[in-house]
Amino acid sequence: MTHKLATIADLPQAIDEIRKAKRVAVDTEFHAERRYLPLLYLVQVQIPGGNTWLFDALEPDLIRGIAEALRETPWVVHAGSQDLVLLNLALGALPDVIYDTQLAAGLLDSDYPAAFVRLMPRWLGVSICKDATLSDWSRRPLTDKQIRYAAEDVEQLVELWDVLDEKLRETGRRELAQLAFEEARSKAIAQEGDTSSWRRMGAVGVLDGPGLSTMQALAEWREDVGRTLDQPPRMVLSDGLMFGLARNRPRTIQSLYNNRRFPRSLIKKHGQAIVDTIQRGAERPEWAWPKVAGRRTPNSRVLAVAVAACDWLAEDLGFGRQLLVPDETLSDLVIQRPSSLADVEERLGWRAPLVALSVWNILGGRIQLKVDGCDISAVSDTP
Repeated sequence: MTHKLATIADLPQAIDEIRKAKRVAVDTEFHAERRYLPLLYLVQVQIPGGNTWLFDALEPDLIRGIAEALRETPWVVHAGSQDLVLLNLALGALPDVIYDTQLAAGLLDSDYPAAFVRLMPRWLGVSICKDATLSDWSRRPLTDKQIRYAAEDVEQLVELWDVLDEKLRETGRRELAQLAFEEARSKAIAQEGDTSSWRRMGAVGVLDGPGLSTMQALAEWREDVGRTLDQPPRMVLSDGLMFGLARNRPRTIQSLYNNRRFPRSLIKKHGQAIVDTIQRGAERPEWAWPKVAGRRTPNSRVLAVAVAACDWLAEDLGFGRQLLVPDETLSDLVIQRPSSLADVEERLGWRAPLVALSVWNILGGRIQLKVDGCDISAVSDTP
């Protein structure tokens, strides 16, 4: 197995190898700092049993040259959510079939999301060294160390997938994995921003309804501005400032200036837009207010128990709890209690076959936790 930094002269050979392969391992190197979308610097493609090609993304002719062949060949990736977004833009589309080893492992083990370096010894008995993670991939020429590091990211990826694939089939979870892969692919193509991260801030539990609505409106606003200016949304407006605005809801630009901690440059650039967004969020009707569990509320206590029970369930059945029962989904299920098992199944989507019945029983009090020393087990009274 050899790896090579491709040149224009290598394109015919590389394209021919990609077209002949049943699937290829794909990875990227990029820099995400201070941009809405990271800058792509390198694309690694490993041909099973053959060469590992490294394509310089700063050479547009190289990326255009391999685009069609890559779009037509199934991929194996690891933790590909960001890679797929960048490659969809760079190549003009994604292949119909993409396997993600991190998602696959999350359907087999409670350690999720697991890094590639953790999966290799667990599933292949191989340890790898990742000592160039924070390399400056924008500098040219790339060093031999960087090239080796980049190649190692893909050289055993297909082999890892084959082992995971076999285990998925043994456990009857192969179809669920395919649905997880399709969901990840669709999200990458849609290029959805994360406008719900504010819900995971512990402090939002103290906000009232208009405050939560304002928080949601400000999160949507900063996402749009970040996309337009090519900046991370938190650089446009930090979580802390956003929370303060949602709690106090200033209505004038002068009110912003009266807060000595509020950056003057931010007010000059976006002051009126911020005030308008606050007003729009605060004046939404009550039925449109987002809901969170809150602090020291009955819902927050139920949610804590449900999280613990689902964590136990994930350990017992062998899957990543955050993959199968994400925090936001579980919180929504607690706040807006499902009326039936069918309701739970609909809200969990592809995840339902594995966890819907257990979640329904947990929320209905039919599965309870038993603590015995340091051990936790579940007690079910389900008939």
